[in-house]
Amino acid sequence: MAATLNPMTEVIDICPVSELPPGGMRLVEWEDLEIAVFNCNGEILAIEDRCSHDNGPLVEGELDQDDCTVADTIGAEDERYELIEDDAAVSEAVQILPNRARRILKLRFVDDMTQSEIAKQLDISQMQVSRVLRRSIDELREHVAA
Repeated sequence: MAATLNPMTEVIDICPVSELPPGGMRLVEWEDLEIAVFNCNGEILAIEDRCSHDNGPLVEGELDQDDCTVADTIGAEDERYELIEDDAAVSEAVQILPNRARRILKLRFVDDMTQSEIAKQLDISQMQVSRVLRRSIDELREHVAA
Protein backbone atom coordinates (compact mmCIF):
# COMPACT_ATOMS: atom_id res chain seq x y z
CA MET A 1 0.00 0.00 0.00
CA ALA A 2 1.59 3.26 -1.09
CA ALA A 3 1.03 6.61 0.59
CA THR A 4 -0.38 9.34 -1.57
CA LEU A 5 0.91 12.86 -1.07
CA ASN A 6 -1.05 15.93 -2.02
CA PRO A 7 0.88 17.80 -4.68
CA MET A 8 1.82 21.41 -3.98
CA THR A 9 -0.68 23.74 -5.54
CA GLU A 10 1.69 26.68 -5.88
CA VAL A 11 5.45 27.10 -6.07
CA ILE A 12 7.02 30.26 -4.70
CA ASP A 13 10.41 31.34 -6.02
CA ILE A 14 12.50 32.47 -3.07
CA CYS A 15 16.07 32.54 -4.25
CA PRO A 16 18.61 30.34 -6.01
CA VAL A 17 19.68 27.43 -3.79
CA SER A 18 23.24 28.77 -4.03
CA GLU A 19 22.08 31.85 -2.05
CA LEU A 20 20.78 29.66 0.79
CA PRO A 21 23.83 27.58 1.84
CA PRO A 22 23.61 24.77 4.40
CA GLY A 23 22.73 26.34 7.75
CA GLY A 24 21.19 29.32 5.98
CA MET A 25 17.78 30.74 6.84
CA ARG A 26 15.55 33.21 5.12
CA LEU A 27 12.24 34.85 5.94
CA VAL A 28 9.73 34.91 3.11
CA GLU A 29 6.50 36.88 3.16
CA TRP A 30 3.74 35.40 1.06
CA GLU A 31 0.22 36.80 1.15
CA ASP A 32 -0.45 37.20 4.88
CA LEU A 33 2.07 34.56 6.01
CA GLU A 34 5.67 34.82 7.13
CA ILE A 35 7.48 31.63 6.17
CA ALA A 36 10.84 30.54 7.54
CA VAL A 37 12.93 28.71 4.95
CA PHE A 38 15.96 26.70 6.11
CA ASN A 39 18.73 24.79 4.40
CA CYS A 40 19.48 21.88 6.70
CA ASN A 41 22.42 19.96 5.27
CA GLY A 42 21.18 20.51 1.73
CA GLU A 43 17.53 19.80 2.48
CA ILE A 44 15.30 22.83 2.00
CA LEU A 45 12.62 23.08 4.68
CA ALA A 46 9.84 25.64 5.13
CA ILE A 47 7.48 26.33 8.00
CA GLU A 48 5.40 29.22 9.26
CA ASP A 49 7.80 31.58 11.05
CA ARG A 50 6.21 31.32 14.49
CA CYS A 51 7.46 29.36 17.48
CA SER A 52 4.54 27.33 18.84
CA HIS A 53 5.15 28.08 22.53
CA ASP A 54 5.90 31.79 22.58
CA ASN A 55 4.85 32.98 19.11
CA GLY A 56 8.37 34.30 18.48
CA PRO A 57 10.05 34.29 15.05
CA LEU A 58 11.94 31.10 14.21
CA VAL A 59 14.43 32.77 11.87
CA GLU A 60 15.91 34.65 14.83
CA GLY A 61 17.17 31.37 16.30
CA GLU A 62 20.18 29.31 15.29
CA LEU A 63 19.67 26.28 13.09
CA ASP A 64 20.96 23.02 14.60
CA GLN A 65 21.90 21.16 11.43
CA ASP A 66 22.38 17.85 13.26
CA ASP A 67 18.75 17.74 14.36
CA CYS A 68 17.32 20.25 11.84
CA THR A 69 15.77 22.21 14.72
CA VAL A 70 15.60 25.82 15.69
CA ALA A 71 13.36 25.77 18.73
CA ASP A 72 16.05 24.70 21.20
CA THR A 73 17.97 27.91 20.61
CA ILE A 74 15.08 30.34 20.71
CA GLY A 75 14.19 31.68 24.06
CA ALA A 76 12.96 34.64 25.91
CA GLU A 77 12.61 35.13 29.60
CA ASP A 78 9.00 34.83 30.65
CA GLU A 79 7.90 38.28 31.78
CA ARG A 80 5.95 36.68 34.62
CA TYR A 81 8.95 34.80 36.04
CA GLU A 82 9.86 37.68 38.34
CA LEU A 83 6.31 37.65 39.68
CA ILE A 84 6.80 34.06 40.87
CA GLU A 85 9.86 35.10 42.88
CA ASP A 86 7.98 38.12 44.26
CA ASP A 87 5.00 35.94 45.17
CA ALA A 88 7.23 33.53 47.07
CA ALA A 89 8.92 36.36 48.97
CA VAL A 90 5.63 38.05 49.85
CA SER A 91 3.98 34.75 50.86
CA GLU A 92 6.82 34.13 53.29
CA ALA A 93 6.71 37.70 54.62
CA VAL A 94 2.95 37.64 55.18
CA GLN A 95 3.47 34.93 57.80
CA ILE A 96 5.16 37.45 60.14
CA LEU A 97 2.01 39.58 60.27
CA PRO A 98 -0.68 39.18 62.93
CA ASN A 99 -3.77 37.17 61.93
CA ARG A 100 -5.95 40.30 61.79
CA ALA A 101 -3.57 42.03 59.36
CA ARG A 102 -3.37 38.88 57.17
CA ARG A 103 -7.17 38.67 57.10
CA ILE A 104 -7.52 42.34 56.11
CA LEU A 105 -4.87 41.93 53.37
CA LYS A 106 -6.72 38.89 52.03
CA LEU A 107 -10.08 40.65 52.03
CA ARG A 108 -8.57 43.65 50.23
CA PHE A 109 -6.25 42.06 47.68
CA VAL A 110 -7.58 38.55 47.16
CA ASP A 111 -11.31 39.06 47.68
CA ASP A 112 -11.07 42.56 46.14
CA MET A 113 -13.20 44.20 48.83
CA THR A 114 -13.09 47.95 49.43
CA GLN A 115 -11.86 49.33 52.73
CA SER A 116 -15.45 50.27 53.61
CA GLU A 117 -16.69 46.75 52.90
CA ILE A 118 -13.92 45.28 55.06
CA ALA A 119 -14.69 47.71 57.88
CA LYS A 120 -18.35 46.77 57.80
CA GLN A 121 -17.60 43.02 57.76
CA LEU A 122 -15.11 43.28 60.67
CA ASP A 123 -17.14 45.90 62.56
CA ILE A 124 -14.29 48.40 62.65
CA SER A 125 -13.85 51.83 61.06
CA GLN A 126 -12.61 52.35 57.53
CA MET A 127 -9.76 54.42 59.00
CA GLN A 128 -8.65 51.40 61.07
CA VAL A 129 -8.66 49.25 57.94
CA SER A 130 -6.59 51.86 56.12
CA ARG A 131 -4.03 52.03 58.94
CA VAL A 132 -3.71 48.23 59.17
CA LEU A 133 -3.22 47.99 55.39
CA ARG A 134 -0.62 50.75 55.31
CA ARG A 135 1.32 49.33 58.29
CA SER A 136 1.14 45.78 56.92
CA ILE A 137 2.35 46.82 53.47
CA ASP A 138 5.22 48.78 55.02
CA GLU A 139 6.23 45.74 57.10
CA LEU A 140 6.05 43.49 54.03
CA ARG A 141 8.24 45.88 52.03
CA GLU A 142 10.84 45.98 54.80
CA HIS A 143 10.85 42.21 55.18
CA VAL A 144 11.10 41.50 51.44
CA ALA A 145 13.83 44.15 50.97
CA ALA A 146 15.94 42.69 53.81
